[in-house]
Amino acid sequence: MKKLKFLAMLMFAMSACFTFTACSDDDDEGGNGGNKGNGVFSVVNGTSKSGFNYGTWHIEESGTQNAFYSMEFYTFDIYSACMNGDFSIMGRGFSVVYIDLNVPVSSASLPTGEFAPGDYSVYSAFNISASVTEGSNQYEKVSGTGNGNLVITENGGKYTVSIANMKVVDNNGDSNTFYSGSFSFTGTMRKFDPNEYGE
Repeated sequence: MKKLKFLAMLMFAMSACFTFTACSDDDDEGGNGGNKGNGVFSVVNGTSKSGFNYGTWHIEESGTQNAFYSMEFYTFDIYSACMNGDFSIMGRGFSVVYIDLNVPVSSASLPTGEFAPGDYSVYSAFNISASVTEGSNQYEKVSGTGNGNLVITENGGKYTVSIANMKVVDNNGDSNTFYSGSFSFTGTMRKFDPNEYGE
């Protein structure tokens, strides 16, 4: 799975930082020109996670005639890390949420509107570290009933991305246990494909 491959690449970068770069004690994770937002992934009776403060998006080819929009939300500044080649911030651990939106590509901008459950997928990994390379939880949206619409709005260059209700499973736990989850993010969304780095 592409997402897992990219997480493996991030972990390789983090291990290189442990070898060659001392991790900073500075808690400032910003520095990319106001790209910080506010994101939360909530799971009822499960593990919730906040701090998905950095959102990126890109149009990704699927290998066929179809294409889709990929949104990625991190608890660290992936853009600055890739641009500066310094992944030492990942030494403190990180979490990520991926949302893939399968709709016809209509413009070079992130589409806005309300999208049905069948149009999008969600994958998340919480608390990834050098010792817990798959994260403490890997929540994934389950297809079928029990999922709400994905809503994307834009106002003055700031986006709101939200899913009020979705059925998720924790891939690190009991695959037969389903949870009610939700996701929300408000902030700027940088057009950037981190998959182009570290190949």
